[in-house]
Amino acid sequence: MRPAMHTVLVVDDSAIDRRLASGLLERDGGYQILLATCGKDALVALKAQPIDLVLTDLQMDEMDGLELVEAVRADFPLTPVILMTALGSEESELTSPFPPAESPPTSHPKCAQSPQPTPARQPPGRLPKSPD
Repeated sequence: MRPAMHTVLVVDDSAIDRRLASGLLERDGGYQILLATCGKDALVALKAQPIDLVLTDLQMDEMDGLELVEAVRADFPLTPVILMTALGSEESELTSPFPPAESPPTSHPKCAQSPQPTPARQPPGRLPKSPD
């Protein structure tokens, strides 16, 4: 029996970026991928069938990614949305629809420090031993 596929809606007004994002998902497998060229088409798709995840560009004409996030949160509050952009930087100022506790992290002083070795990964289900 095949596991149920998750449906991901990729929204981007750039055909190249839509193809890149959907190609990465196809390579990983296990996803039914739907494509939309704008926020309005994305909302139509969300009303037509259950969507497990929306992956949307931030900068689009008519309805930008933040406006799409707000619409999805209002009408489909259990559907997660990931914003992506090829433009901008950490310094870009956005008016976020997320409460401060939900906002994704921006640059952090520790990120500028030299990399430290990461501890060895533990097998799933096991916690690292605490130093005594």
